[in-house]
Amino acid sequence: MPYMRAIMSALAEGLPGARVAEVSGAGHLPHLTHPGVYADLLISHAASDPSLEPLRPEGPATA
Repeated sequence: MPYMRAIMSALAEGLPGARVAEVSGAGHLPHLTHPGVYADLLISHAASDPSLEPLRPEGPATA
C-alpha cells in the first residue's frame, strides 16, 4: 500500500528519533509473524536512543 509508506515516512520525519522499518511479508503483526526480526529492530532502536538509557536493564552507562 503506497499510501501507508507515505504516511509512515511523514510520521518518521515529524517524530524525533523515529525510524521506519518494513518487515517483508509481516502484514500488521510483525511481532507474531517475524518475532526475531521484530525483536532485533526493537533492540537496535532502543540501543541507539539515549533517552531510553534509564530503562535498560544494565542501567545508565558509567564513564
